Amino acid sequence: MNIKALALFCMTSVFLSACQVQSVSQDNHADEIVISAPPLSRLPESATVDVSLVGSDQKVFTRNIGGVGHFPYHYKLPFSLSYNPEKVIVKVSLDGAAVLSGTHDLKRGEENPIELVPVQPLTISSSLKGTYWRAIDLSGRGIPSSVETTLVFKGDNRILGHDGCNRYQGVYRSVSVFLEIDKVVTTRKICPSSIKYHEERYLMLLKNAERFTLIDGDLAIYVSDKSKPLLFSKVSAQDALISWNTH
Repeated sequence: MNIKALALFCMTSVFLSACQVQSVSQDNHADEIVISAPPLSRLPESATVDVSLVGSDQKVFTRNIGGVGHFPYHYKLPFSLSYNPEKVIVKVSLDGAAVLSGTHDLKRGEENPIELVPVQPLTISSSLKGTYWRAIDLSGRGIPSSVETTLVFKGDNRILGHDGCNRYQGVYRSVSVFLEIDKVVTTRKICPSSIKYHEERYLMLLKNAERFTLIDGDLAIYVSDKSKPLLFSKVSAQDALISWNTH
């Protein structure tokens, strides 16, 4: 190889090397969105999440990103060098109906926080506060005739009730149709084994709550891994508090 050919080969190699470095740098851009839905800590697997990128020409590129799981959820956007979106829209749906959404003007190379809010400003989640319920079915297994099982949603995001033998209380969080219940504690009365089994099953299902709806005035709470919901009929505050105070 003569001197001119060697020089040309070296210059070409350097040029290609520089192009490769530039390409890798752009592919590694830290463009991502950070999704949250306060005060929820997660979304159930039954929820579908779509991310839409809107360009300056108003063309929309949409991708279903599957289950989000726990918040905050970091999702790296699928950019290409030929597409430069200006806005990102996140939509959460249940059974094909949109229930949460969020929009953010996109900033390249940064984390883009998106806080999801109810699609409808007034949702049924607001109807939980200050309501009183009596359990009428536990995921298709009924309720023992000898027990009274109640659920009260307090205005300060606490729940309380009677589980059939003991009193219980806990904390709930709700946005739109989604519901989470945790930090459940109970009194420790000695109970007959049949009632104890009902009590333990009820509290386990309650702590696995994912979403809820109202069916002909009854409250239906859907839990993970169960096709049938917990069903409650509405009762007066007096009836619910009598159950709380007399057990």
